[in-house]
Parts: sequence; C-alpha cells; structure tokens
Amino acid sequence: MSEAKKQLPSVAGVTAAILHEISSSLGSSATKATLAALRHSIGKEASASIDIWPLLFEKLPEAYIGRGRALSHEERTILKTLQLYALHQQGNDQSVWLEQETKDRENTGHGKGKKQRNNIGDALKLLRRGDDSLAVDRRFNALVTSTDYDELIHHLRQMVKLLRAKKDGKIDYPALASDLYWFSRGYEESVRLNWSRHYYRFETKGQENND
Repeated sequence: MSEAKKQLPSVAGVTAAILHEISSSLGSSATKATLAALRHSIGKEASASIDIWPLLFEKLPEAYIGRGRALSHEERTILKTLQLYALHQQGNDQSVWLEQETKDRENTGHGKGKKQRNNIGDALKLLRRGDDSLAVDRRFNALVTSTDYDELIHHLRQMVKLLRAKKDGKIDYPALASDLYWFSRGYEESVRLNWSRHYYRFETKGQENND
C-alpha cells in the first residue's frame, strides 16, 4: 500500500469532520437549512440536490471523489449517513450523534484488529425496552437480512424514525458510515453479524450506561 493511501482519512473520519461542523451550530438558520436540504435529498439523485454538494464534496479527499455519473462508494456512504443523521436530528435540540473516539482506519478490512465500538445494534437496542419488543425485533431482523444496499438504507430510515422518539436515542454515525462502506464493499455478512451481536447481546445491570 502506498504512503499516500495510508494517509487518507477513513470514511468514518470524514463523516465525523462533517458532523462536528453541523452539530456545533444546530441552532443556526444555516445549519437548519442544511439539515432540511439533506432530508429533502432522500430518494433523489445527487445531481438533483445541489444544495448538499458543498457539504458532501468540500471535505472529501480527492481519491474519494467519483469520476462518472454514479457516486463513488465513499461519496454514497457519507451522503446516506448524513441523510440518516438529518432524519434523526429532526425535532431534536440536542445532537443525536453519539460521539466516540474516531480513529482513521485504513480502508482494507472491516475493523480488523480494532477494539469494537458501539454500532447501530447498540442504539436500536433501546427500542426493545418497550412492551412491543417482538415487533421491534422483527424490524431489526428485516434490517439485517437486507439483500442489497438500497434495501438496507430503507430499513435504516424506518428504524431511525422510531429511535427519533427516544430522548436518549443516539447513534455513532461515523461508525455507521464505516459499516455501510464495508457493506457496499462485500463485507455484508460481517456487518450483519456485528450489528446482531450488539443488538441481542445480554447486558448485566448497569452495563448499558457504561459501554
């Protein structure tokens, strides 16, 4: 691997940099307009959503910028993650981003050799605390058995809408971006298993607040 490749920020790192900029000014009219533009871009071609281009492209390394009509894996992953964040943030005064230490990862594997951080499974576990946990489990199972990227994103949007009603429902969005990237690069089974492990794992009393 070349030295230049090693120095590239990870997808998680780029996502975190963008989220730092957004979450530091949630009350500003400019940020509210940016979040609205992200929500309005959901389901549309990127070429039809020019308002989000500065946010998406300004912090992307040159190597991550696509060359044709289709978005690169990195562009698509970061855009989808930001759209999910904007959907989740709607109606919330406090940031819904669960900030954890984000270290750049080489884009060569799905977090191999790294200490596991909280993932989307930990966030969605919060939804199981109600009386209708079986219905939530069915939704989660539909998410992790998604057969392709677009189906996965569809189910994530539905789960994020449910989580939005929970005041303490936060997601580590850079970690989610990393998982979505690896899902799109052929590591679907690894992502599914990691999310399921965190969603279903047994937790001793007090562990939920100490992860």
